[in-house]
Amino acid sequence: EENGYFRADQFSEEGSWTCHFEGTAPEIWQQSDGEIDGFVDFVGSGGTFVGCAAYFVGQSGRIKNYVIEPENAVVLARSAGGTGAHSIQGGGYSKGFDDLPVFDSCLANRGLTPAQLITGGFLTVSDEEAIKMCRLLAREEGIFGGFSAGANLAKAVEVVRRGECKKVAFIVCDTGHH
Repeated sequence: EENGYFRADQFSEEGSWTCHFEGTAPEIWQQSDGEIDGFVDFVGSGGTFVGCAAYFVGQSGRIKNYVIEPENAVVLARSAGGTGAHSIQGGGYSKGFDDLPVFDSCLANRGLTPAQLITGGFLTVSDEEAIKMCRLLAREEGIFGGFSAGANLAKAVEVVRRGECKKVAFIVCDTGHH
C-alpha cells in the first residue's frame, strides 16, 4: 500500500478460502437441496477447493471431495509426476501443499486433517480431456468457461460413470479461452 497499490495474494490470504466456505458452498448446498454427494475441483490457489470441501464435510459425512491436477503436473497427490507443462489455465502450478498456505489456514481453522478434507482422493486430467469438455460446455450449454472448467466437468462425469457419486458439484470459474 505504501506505493499506492496492494497485492491480493489468493495463495495466502484467508479470504481465499473463507469466501467459498461462507458463500459459494452454502449456495451450492442450498440449490442442490443437500443432495450432492461429490465435489471436484481443479486446484489453483486451493481456496475454492478447501473452502467448499470443508463446508461440505461439515454438512454430510458422505461427501467425496476430489482434488484435480493436470496429468503433467501431479504434485498435490505426492507423486511428482510429469513435466509441469500443461495447457489448463488456473491451476497445476506445480506447488505442493507446503506452498499453498490456504490449505493450512483452513485445516487449522476448521480442525480438519487433509484426509478429512480430501475424502474422494486425487484425480488427474489431460489437456485434451479438459479442452474437449470446455468446448462441450460452450456448444451444448452456452457456458463459456475455460479449460479448468472443462477439467472439472471431465472429472465430474468420470466419478459419476465409475459409480462413486451420483450428483457432483463443480465450479466454472473462468471467463473462457477457446
